[in-house]
Amino acid sequence: MTVTPPPAPATTPLWEDFLDIFITPSAVFERRKDDPAFFVPWIVFVVMIAVLVLGGWSLLEDVYRADQMRGVEKYIASHPDLPANVVEQMRSGGPGAGFVKYIIPVAAGIVVLLVGLMTWVSGKIVGAKTQMGQAFMIAAYAFFPKILGAVASIVLVLVLPETMLTTASHLTLGPAIALDPATTSPALLAFATRLDVFTIWTTVLIALGLKVTGGIDTQKAIIAGVVIWLIGALVPVGGALMAGG
Repeated sequence: MTVTPPPAPATTPLWEDFLDIFITPSAVFERRKDDPAFFVPWIVFVVMIAVLVLGGWSLLEDVYRADQMRGVEKYIASHPDLPANVVEQMRSGGPGAGFVKYIIPVAAGIVVLLVGLMTWVSGKIVGAKTQMGQAFMIAAYAFFPKILGAVASIVLVLVLPETMLTTASHLTLGPAIALDPATTSPALLAFATRLDVFTIWTTVLIALGLKVTGGIDTQKAIIAGVVIWLIGALVPVGGALMAGG
């Protein structure tokens, strides 16, 4: 007697994952933990950020340039012996100024990979069974809220008064939007930017992904998420402190 095996369960298409990560993220991590391919969600994230940044650069450029020039003027003020031609070149933005819009998407992609590594390390700290491939998958999906963050930044450029378009920190949905870059410590401003809604959302998704793939309880997942958030804050805050902020 021949026994017919039951049909294999239908595979959920990736495009559904890209929607479900905003609605039912646990389901995404559950169905992808045994096949944790991260390249497709990672490249989709990078492409979406590139489209938004390049498409909205005419709106975003002046805001990013304001941040750049504030740092330039601070450096010039602390180095009064700089030659006039060097000062002029620095104030003009230099020959690489036009490449900033291309650097942002590339940097975003690299950050996802670094966070994937941090996710794996943090998971090990709290005893998660998450494998490295799973950690990269978690990071790739966890950064999808940042796409909405990029959209929000473009909307804020359109709705905020011109007097507030003086720093990219004002293009975030968090306490940094209320801080004046002219009177606020750069380190405090960098820390406040980490409290952006979309950064917190990403951190929560990473913790959730570790819980699902690593077999750990909620408390340990939260600890791992906090560790990752703090490590992510070290770079901008530490950089600001080293620069004298």
